[in-house]
Amino acid sequence: MTLGLDWDGYVAWLVAREGSLAAVADRLAAARGHVEDVGTVERALRRLRARDHAPGGKWGDRAVRLFGLPGDVDDRLRWMGTYHARFTDLPLPVCADLVRLWDRPPTSEARTARAWLDLAHASLDIRAGRPDDARARLQRSPAPDRADAAVERALTLAFTASRVDPDDADTWLQRAGARLPEVADPAERACLHARWIDQRAWALNHADPPDWAGAEALYREIPDDPALPPLRPRAPPQRAGLRARRLGRRGRGPGRSLPASARPATAATCGCAPCRSGCTRASPTTPPPACAPARSPSASRTSCCSPAPAAARDSTNHPWTWVTSQQASPNAPPRSRVRLRRTPVGQAFGWMS
Repeated sequence: MTLGLDWDGYVAWLVAREGSLAAVADRLAAARGHVEDVGTVERALRRLRARDHAPGGKWGDRAVRLFGLPGDVDDRLRWMGTYHARFTDLPLPVCADLVRLWDRPPTSEARTARAWLDLAHASLDIRAGRPDDARARLQRSPAPDRADAAVERALTLAFTASRVDPDDADTWLQRAGARLPEVADPAERACLHARWIDQRAWALNHADPPDWAGAEALYREIPDDPALPPLRPRAPPQRAGLRARRLGRRGRGPGRSLPASARPATAATCGCAPCRSGCTRASPTTPPPACAPARSPSASRTSCCSPAPAAARDSTNHPWTWVTSQQASPNAPPRSRVRLRRTPVGQAFGWMS
């Protein structure tokens, strides 16, 4: 059994798509103005089948440019190259093995696939503490044509430059913002937009002096749309006081002064990884259902479930709450979630990784 996609599997996909090997050869010959006859192209495709994962040569390159890659392969490469995908939740050695498995011909010879593979390698470098290697790799790679890949590349380059060259980081963030409206998938656009907001807010929070009010205004631009994947997490009420202190405001956060008798006893938030990434704003009039019996407050956040926040929310004046991704948006794709950076205002609002 061949792991990944080899040339034999690729040609078999072309035959299934076009109906016969002769039909595939005819399309390739027609794309070149029938400079070569159909029989010559068909024999070339038969030789291509035996090349396993070796470079495909001129006919392999022509076939990939004309037909592209199978849809499921393209989706898998995009999943590995997207930073907010669930792929980055896997252990680093596992991710590295998967990227190496797919970074071979014929997948590595497609332009868009090459862009996603470079982004996946850059993500591995960042997680391994090598941001300079990630930046150098992406600067060497050609700019992708697809809007989502272009935005992902710009955000990653901005991230790697944020601590060493803020002006360059701002340039890449401007490029990402210019391409964001071109992303066709609404869910993907929402996730990329949230990351774009967070990286801009990080720069404001680390300016001299910090502009926490400006960062707060940026975070409030993240829309709440029940049709989109929940962008995790939203602020629990006990962080409202921290937010107020960061912004130089007096007073306690909503819900901090509620008596114990006024706090809902059934509110619970799941602490497992899928639920931690699915916290969102819900209607203040809808009580959050308990996803499991509450555990001890000392229970690990990585356990199955953990108890509700100690301070309850004021359901009249403070519409923040916690719900799982399944409760918030049953149709949201499970691969979507957003990693946001730890910033003073971002932490106060709960927008953090």
